[in-house]
Amino acid sequence: MSKSNKLNRRGFLGLLGAAGAGVAVERSGLLGRVIGRAYAGPPATATNYSVHIVGGNGSASWFQLLWPHTAVATANNPATGGVSSGRFAYHEAASAGLHFNQNDADGVNKRFFYSSQAPWISGATPLPGMEVTGYMAGSNEHHRQQPTPLPLSSTTNLYQALASIRTSEADTLIPVLGVGSFADRATREIPGLVTAASADGVIELFNSAASQRILAAEADRDLFRDSYSAMVGLRAASSRSSWQPQLEVTKKAAGVVGLNFALQLAPTAGDLVGYGIDNLVGENLVAAQRAGIEEFGRSMIVASKALRAGLTRSVVVSMSNRPTSDRKWTDPHSSFSSAADQSQTITAVRLLGEILTGFYNDLNATPEVTLGGAFSDHTVISVQGDTMKNPLVAAGWPDATPTDSNWIYVVGKGYLRHGWYGRIRRSSDPMASNAPQGFDPTTGDRNGSHSSSTTEAATAALLYAITRGNLTQVNQFYSGPAITGLIAPST
Repeated sequence: MSKSNKLNRRGFLGLLGAAGAGVAVERSGLLGRVIGRAYAGPPATATNYSVHIVGGNGSASWFQLLWPHTAVATANNPATGGVSSGRFAYHEAASAGLHFNQNDADGVNKRFFYSSQAPWISGATPLPGMEVTGYMAGSNEHHRQQPTPLPLSSTTNLYQALASIRTSEADTLIPVLGVGSFADRATREIPGLVTAASADGVIELFNSAASQRILAAEADRDLFRDSYSAMVGLRAASSRSSWQPQLEVTKKAAGVVGLNFALQLAPTAGDLVGYGIDNLVGENLVAAQRAGIEEFGRSMIVASKALRAGLTRSVVVSMSNRPTSDRKWTDPHSSFSSAADQSQTITAVRLLGEILTGFYNDLNATPEVTLGGAFSDHTVISVQGDTMKNPLVAAGWPDATPTDSNWIYVVGKGYLRHGWYGRIRRSSDPMASNAPQGFDPTTGDRNGSHSSSTTEAATAALLYAITRGNLTQVNQFYSGPAITGLIAPST
């Protein structure tokens, strides 16, 4: 062993000792676990990647302008016809809203509509595997920066299940990466979930000065890379809340120290062009919309890069980190207030679609060697929010939804039936009531249940897509009704 190599390994052992001190484990014990993991190598994984867009403070409402409820898309009552009483919170006439109409008559999937700004459309149909499912799920909890995590049971939510699954896979540096505001302490302290306040924060997480100075040699970087999963395992093994701060420091300072991925994660000029956010100054937007769209676009760029670099398999992305005082992007009550507002809204919806298209294009251009095909073939996407706002009222676009209902969107990669499960109804619909309808997860049929009663089943369906149809794995966290009416028959 050369002198320089000895010095580098001495530096490594010093860092290992510091990491051990952070979790109250002697260096010899920690080294044993590191070496064991290094020799074992990462196991092959059989799960999909996932990206979870979370819109707090009303920001998720933008997505219903991409994927409207059937009652809205077919009504020919857009706000762009004027904001007088009775106009819906939508920006296209029925002919435009029907432009990308998915109306399957196969007895499996449900009816669904895409606006003309919706991503992942080729000709008049969604790209294979990019079909969207809408689930009536959850309750309205408006003015929450961080919506309640999607539950699988009374004791386990989606983030906890993902962290558990990803940690057991042990083939990524960070089991679940969170980008944006995570105000809820219980969520921040989920073992296996590492958060950064912004896209720049994620880059900084992987830009350790120590990695540049102490682990300059390639051999040492490789050794520390192999050790990282052991650090994650140690953190996950501890349930004592008093250890959480030290364990978090250990993960960020020691676990990532050997891998300087900052340059790989940083958005390039080409990335900004590909996501449509390279010239926002020239777009018909106000300053708050420009800032919010750019922030979200950069977060999605970093999420794509982190997945493709093998740094994580699940990313939770905040739609906006801004307060409700921002009425143009974060909490867009004024989206339809005037002709000028409506014009800016249409621009913002188009750019949102372009960001999602850029994200797909990045994944689609990158081979996934373990599962085959491209990353786009194996990345499940979900969208949830504190409130989606009332789709039936354009004036002031109120936070209050019919009967305080809520819903989520999922791209299930062929593992789920697609279309709307449950619905929002307009007063002219049968039964002369605009009360929403839920669904029976066993059959998929609509019923009179409230969206809050179907949340766990909808989350289980999402997890089913992530686990590539592994019901046994899903049922480790979910014990509700069978979800046979939600999953694709062939899976």
